[in-house]
Amino acid sequence: MYESVLLEFAAEEGLERFERALGLDGFTIDGNRRIAPAKLDLAGLSGLSALRDADGIREAFRRIELLMDEDPAGVVGASKELIEATAKSIVAAFEEPLMGNEKTPALVARAQALLGLGAGDVTNSIDSAPAVRRVLGGLASIAQGVAELRNAEGGGHGRSARSRLTARHARLAFNSARAWCEIVIDTHADPEAPFRATRTPASGS
Repeated sequence: MYESVLLEFAAEEGLERFERALGLDGFTIDGNRRIAPAKLDLAGLSGLSALRDADGIREAFRRIELLMDEDPAGVVGASKELIEATAKSIVAAFEEPLMGNEKTPALVARAQALLGLGAGDVTNSIDSAPAVRRVLGGLASIAQGVAELRNAEGGGHGRSARSRLTARHARLAFNSARAWCEIVIDTHADPEAPFRATRTPASGS
């Protein structure tokens, strides 16, 4: 219905407000006046270039982009992989060993602790402020929730075909995963981040 209305608009007529509303839900208007999924933009992850090995992060984004319009359960699975890839990249940046069987919650906790984003990791700084701690704790819970959603409803082990997940669940999982990844990546790249007073990533990270 919306696309039928769009086709009636003249090219010069303003659709900015409608486009902004679509953008909040992860959609855009293409050149043919069709509503389509928006491209996933890595540009917002400004600290990505500071990581020595971000291939797993980029691959997870690529998978999410390919699946977003067709496979909600697959997007949930790829969102979990995005969190894991980001956490592993952070752990590797500090030249810490990676355990082959390490679960997502443990990886998330390790990455946050290395960056001083865990409970009590860095004191006397903005990152230790109670309000910031509550937000960070919420993000860690969200990351764990994405992993649990994937394990329960889709994205692997033959569950996609009978998953109850829909496009809104796919966007929920992706946006949640991205929020956690963004604060972790940005903190790692920040030369003034409080964690640097006690530990420094390896050269080139």
